[in-house]
Amino acid sequence: MSQEIDQHAVKELDLYWSNDADLYKLSEEWVQLYYRKMQKGIYNEELALQGIVNNFVPNIIRKYRKKIGINEFVPSKINAATKIELGKEIMISITDGLNYLISKSE
Repeated sequence: MSQEIDQHAVKELDLYWSNDADLYKLSEEWVQLYYRKMQKGIYNEELALQGIVNNFVPNIIRKYRKKIGINEFVPSKINAATKIELGKEIMISITDGLNYLISKSE
């Protein structure tokens, strides 16, 4: 039985992290980390997504709940499918950052 993705929570949390200065700076650190891995030839996109889902997404949820609380957009329990979907949305921004660094270094 597959879990249903809560698109409202994904959208709300995606907007939240991209507009929070501290979380945005943290995402830039992820970009730098993955860029260094690319330079070493050890970057793996699946592992990168797993790292975002297991480490960055919980930080976003924790900070959101501390500042805004539980509401109709972000319920008290967020399932794994929703966290993975949020991670995929974040990876779009991370990939944009990586592409920028790659083009800048050429």
